[in-house]
Amino acid sequence: LGGAAYASPSGTGDGRLLVGASFGNGASPLPDPDDDAGNLQRLGRMLGLPHEPMAADANPAAVGFRYVLPDHLPAIGPLPDEAATAPIAAALAANDRLPIPMVPGLYGAFGFGTRGLLWAALAAELLPALVCGEPSPIERDLADAIAPARFLRRQLRRRGRTAPG
Repeated sequence: LGGAAYASPSGTGDGRLLVGASFGNGASPLPDPDDDAGNLQRLGRMLGLPHEPMAADANPAAVGFRYVLPDHLPAIGPLPDEAATAPIAAALAANDRLPIPMVPGLYGAFGFGTRGLLWAALAAELLPALVCGEPSPIERDLADAIAPARFLRRQLRRRGRTAPG
């Protein structure tokens, strides 16, 4: 079950559920009772249960971490060559239409966050098309939105005409 919260079988065979998830920046590796209560409240609302918090049992909580990028989108595609970008940083900063140099043959797919299963399926379609020079299975706007080079492009815009690094 997924939405504002999620619940999945614990795998222990005793009917217990794993419930999550919170999204704190700089989160501790230790369980947080407030996060646990919030997760249970969100799950209760999804299930249409009373607004009072559901009770957590005495089972120990666990903490997991997901790699999420600042804009909450994954990075899928060729990786930028920052060294090759430096000499042309001013031109790239002034003109968004100029292509950012890429490291030949180096591609990435990371930062899937909480949507790993969905983004992994997209990456499995997109990466082979990019590597083999085939037509993209997605629209250009989406490809640009998830391109790893988007962060370098933003950095160039912020710094104006200063080289990255």
